[in-house]
Amino acid sequence: MDPLIITVIILLLCGIIAGFLAGLFGIGGGVVMVPVMFFLLYDLGYEDNAMAMAVATSAAVIFPTAVAGTLKNYSEKQVALRPAIILGAGGVIGSMTGSSLSVLIPHQIHVLAFSGFLLFMAFWMAVKQSRYLSGSSVRISNFILIILGICVGIGSGLFGIGGGIILTPVVTSVLGMNIHKSIGISLTAMVLISS
Repeated sequence: MDPLIITVIILLLCGIIAGFLAGLFGIGGGVVMVPVMFFLLYDLGYEDNAMAMAVATSAAVIFPTAVAGTLKNYSEKQVALRPAIILGAGGVIGSMTGSSLSVLIPHQIHVLAFSGFLLFMAFWMAVKQSRYLSGSSVRISNFILIILGICVGIGSGLFGIGGGIILTPVVTSVLGMNIHKSIGISLTAMVLISS
């Protein structure tokens, strides 16, 4: 089979999975798209720029995914606009910082940092499921939302994720919101962060 056709099929499947994850978990799909695009670009001969290109492409794809998820959640009254907008505003500031960092750091460090980030998020989600930590929550303030938004934005710009992989579990476990509101807030903030 022609390599171009195989690449298109892989990218279509990646997009379908990313869209499914966006609707189900409130993530933009960058966690799926960045690794897939990295390996495809690496195999196509873009070794030194594969990570930066995967990050930039993923960030561009996340916007329409987040818009679609936001509209659906908004129609179901699962979006709290105030925290989403504050998180998104902080995220815009952070994403500019993260984007600047992503082109400055060496390729190998960028790949290792992304891998470490994925491992950390997997660990975080596993730990937060324990009974000891699941009952804790932080009082929601504009300051907390801005700082959280900036941190998410840095991760978004640096790793090509929309921030949902960070926002949904943090808004649920640390800020104590229910999962449906967390998904709506996450997707709405991602619209701002990825724009």
